[in-house]
Amino acid sequence: MAHELLLPLGIGSGAALLTAAIASIPYRRARARAIDAERALRDSEERLRAIVDTTDAMKSDFAAFVSHQLRTPLNGVSWTLELAAETPNLPADVAAYVHDARQSATRLIRLVNDLLDVTRLETGRLAINPERVRLYDVVSIVAAELKELVEDKRLQLRIHATASDAMVYVDPRLMRQAVANLVCNAAQYTPAGGSIDIELTRGERTVSCAVRDTGIGIPPEAQARLFEKFFRADNAVVMESEGTGLGLHMVHLVMGRFGGRVWCESEPGRGSVFTMELPFN
Repeated sequence: MAHELLLPLGIGSGAALLTAAIASIPYRRARARAIDAERALRDSEERLRAIVDTTDAMKSDFAAFVSHQLRTPLNGVSWTLELAAETPNLPADVAAYVHDARQSATRLIRLVNDLLDVTRLETGRLAINPERVRLYDVVSIVAAELKELVEDKRLQLRIHATASDAMVYVDPRLMRQAVANLVCNAAQYTPAGGSIDIELTRGERTVSCAVRDTGIGIPPEAQARLFEKFFRADNAVVMESEGTGLGLHMVHLVMGRFGGRVWCESEPGRGSVFTMELPFN
């Protein structure tokens, strides 16, 4: 006859609970390890972010220092070259050298100013004085200032304004620099005989300034990174054209500072259109 082992009431269920508790020990240990690892990862990320922030601040401080130190001697060089250009009866070959040197000095001064302004914009150290200005006046001043540059490249620069009375709330100096950066960018990548058109239009709540060129265009894969600092598209590098990748980044910073935006539409070989859009004031 078979014999059955009879356990006191409750012992069977207690054993099951004990078995389950023992079985869950590896899970609890694994979960604790996962929590510890997640906490350690979060701490590492915070430390890494602090290091990156410190490094960025150091780079910005260094860029600002170098730019500031370069600005004064460059202005002196530019002023000396202007005096040299006004010298009576200057031989033709010497006049050509002075002209080229003046252009180089102007480009270098613009680079230094861009680097200094970008650094100060990024760190919030740039004094900004916004006011209501007529966008057409800003564009007209830039066109006059860049007339020599455009003519030297044998390009046509035209202004089309259906919104010549539109007012925007910006810092006039920064807005002029943003427009100048787009026009200089267009001139740099447009072959001789091409054209640059600045178009001012007004929407229901916004004012747009589009700079359209007949240049080399921009590859689709590069367009998403155009406004990153120091970025240059591959076809621009292949052309061996001068540029640092600061101009478009600064335009992006200026637009963001005044509640606007900037974007690009382009096809390789068919030119580009860069459009700045600001709230109508």
